[in-house]
Amino acid sequence: MKKLSFVLALVFSTILTVNAAPPDIGDNSFFECIELEVLKELGMCRGDISWVADKDGESKFGKVLRFKRAKKILNNAIKFFNRQEKIALSVDDIDLADEFAAKKTNAIQSKEDLKACYFEYFDTCTGVDGNFPGLVEACNLISSPTTYGEIQRSRRAKFIVNGRVCSETGAATSPVIKILLDGSQHCTGTYVAANTILTAAHCLESTNCSDLTVENSTASQSIGTIECIVHPGYNQGSIPQQNDVGIIKLACDFTGITPAKVNTVSAEVGDDAAFAGYGRNKRDDKKLRATFNQISEVTTEVISTLYTRGEENEGTTCYGDSGGPLFVFSGGEWKTQGTLSDGSAANCALSGTNPNSDLSNWANLVDPANQSFIRDNTSGVLD
Repeated sequence: MKKLSFVLALVFSTILTVNAAPPDIGDNSFFECIELEVLKELGMCRGDISWVADKDGESKFGKVLRFKRAKKILNNAIKFFNRQEKIALSVDDIDLADEFAAKKTNAIQSKEDLKACYFEYFDTCTGVDGNFPGLVEACNLISSPTTYGEIQRSRRAKFIVNGRVCSETGAATSPVIKILLDGSQHCTGTYVAANTILTAAHCLESTNCSDLTVENSTASQSIGTIECIVHPGYNQGSIPQQNDVGIIKLACDFTGITPAKVNTVSAEVGDDAAFAGYGRNKRDDKKLRATFNQISEVTTEVISTLYTRGEENEGTTCYGDSGGPLFVFSGGEWKTQGTLSDGSAANCALSGTNPNSDLSNWANLVDPANQSFIRDNTSGVLD
């Protein structure tokens, strides 16, 4: 069973200042460049990519895409038009061949115009920048989620693999807690109330609770467990696993750590998220790491994030991160929205492995069945 940690790939680019209208992307038949407000530089805007239609001309209703995804769509379109042009030539349909050749030329030009829209266009307006901030902010956020403000997106950073190791000084107060089985790294959990850790059910099932201990990131506080509670509706056989939520009751309380809050408001696709854990990474050092991603899918029971190796400013999870939190910004605070359950890639999309993408699945804590379970077995979490 996959017990998840993150891998992160961050690529930030420098914005050139251009005082002009948003550039066209080809003939705007695939994409349009739209203005988007830059929160980090109020009063300024940049170009964002709006998906107009696919290669078959089907409307995409102006869905906003990231640069890499838009470029991939254009590459596929170029291949498609090239094939259609050759087919038309093989039957001597010159007019149709010319039509597909023109579409191919437009798609090729659109690839260049994407760069002008996403990386170069910068103008005065009112309007949100598209990239996640540096990973130091991810560590700061998970250290104090109840007081950390909304993230301000920027474009200055460097390429980083395996996420950000959070400093021991700051992370010592993080509510993201290490769970050990017989002294070895086992899972991740979230400190949500006095003597109470929220984690995944699969971290507790078939485990002797007395063999578990929990620690803060520096191991300056190590506490024994007195009770482990598995969600009665937990179904390991379902894919994704159903109601993968568990609760650990501690022998004594942590000091100097503010409990994280559990969200009661549904997340939406596209919401920014931060997560952290002690699981596997390229160095396999079991240190606390934090990263960002966006929510890619939401159902009543499960929330998912998708990572493709090399994507800008995003990460994923791996073995040992199971039970860790998925923080979203809600009501002016970062609150945990899920407990990490499983993922799609056996090697977590680590460098040099296949596949190169990973879908992480989180038990949705807003699911009424999970809310009832938490409310019935804790005090002060959802009161």
